[in-house]
Amino acid sequence: VNHFTSRVSLANAKEYVGDLIKGTKPSLGALRPSEQDFLFPNASSKVKSAAVLPIKTRSINKDATFEHIQIALLSIGSNRKDYFDASMDTLFIGFVADVLAQLLPLHIPVSNTPPAKLSNHTIKSYRADLTRLIEFCQENKISSWQALQSHDLRRYVALAHQTGISGTSQQRRLSTFRTFYNFLIKEGLTRANPVLAVSTPKSGKRLPKTLDTDQVNQLLNVKTSKWHAIRDSAILELFYSSGLRLSELVGIDLHNINPADGSVLVTGKGNKQRLLPVGKKATQAILNWLKIREDLPGKKAQVIDRSALFLSERGNRISTRNVQARIRYWTSRQGIPGNIHPHMLRHSFASHMLESSGDLRAVQELLGHADISTTQIYTHLNFQHLADVYDKAHPRAHAKPKTSNDSGGAND
Repeated sequence: VNHFTSRVSLANAKEYVGDLIKGTKPSLGALRPSEQDFLFPNASSKVKSAAVLPIKTRSINKDATFEHIQIALLSIGSNRKDYFDASMDTLFIGFVADVLAQLLPLHIPVSNTPPAKLSNHTIKSYRADLTRLIEFCQENKISSWQALQSHDLRRYVALAHQTGISGTSQQRRLSTFRTFYNFLIKEGLTRANPVLAVSTPKSGKRLPKTLDTDQVNQLLNVKTSKWHAIRDSAILELFYSSGLRLSELVGIDLHNINPADGSVLVTGKGNKQRLLPVGKKATQAILNWLKIREDLPGKKAQVIDRSALFLSERGNRISTRNVQARIRYWTSRQGIPGNIHPHMLRHSFASHMLESSGDLRAVQELLGHADISTTQIYTHLNFQHLADVYDKAHPRAHAKPKTSNDSGGAND
């Protein structure tokens, strides 16, 4: 019987089963001995067949940052092989709570302590990483988290490398596993963290791609009076003016922006807030946007999210995908080659700021980097720029090719 409910407990199971039989007449299936023992531990020898009903319950924490789905099994057993007797006295009720915990030790447990506030993107990444690890364990007959050893994880890393997974992605996965095992230890579900003995794969440092100042000016030169263009102009200006992450920009509320003193309060990674300056051109673009913000282009469209700074044409907070699509549109419209994305504007902001000021600590604060080593990538970028200028400008940057008349005598 393919039926899901959340209102069944062991206390009212028999009453529920009676109603169910009258209404649906569930079909029976013969049971193997192992199934008899699992579903009806107290009456396995008497039950010949059963109908098993999965019961799905869902719990969501207060902040809606995660949900836990638990599957239980309600079994209706019969002492007949092919039918239920009319009398309820001949029926047997079996109830297995949280069947995943009993059948699959590799399930992901849920803590009683609410987790720190995480972005939806982070939660999806954690879930995907742990799902891949569970699949690896099942393929290699690793039956529990306690059975997973460091050498297993090294093999996991090696296999991922063979399939082309980058070092950066491997580092993120191992970070997820390390955090997950710390959680298991805290919950008393295991004693050791096997991830600690696994070296993090090295990845080649790729310098971030940036726009030069002429390309930035070309991109930001949006001249039109249409609703979408005025909004997009404010988005582009704010990206480059304050070096924002995409998630930070879409998360800005009206009360976070202060055009009077040219500042914006953003919430970055780890739910950390920082107050950033906003340039004059970006401030003016935002003021232009605020004048027409509620004049949605659709005839029947109404503002739904009144707190969001940037809205979609339907009145909701603008989505990250929408912002990405609009930047692609303006990249093409303004005739700029290449794949321009929101983070490239952040890279350009950091590179141009560092090139002009040379103040690495200030750029770190503006970008919201917890570790200055993350910001130092822009010093390499700046050096590469200087090296290119040197190669092109210095008369002795390149050795002249030797000719047949050149000779290296002993008197040199």
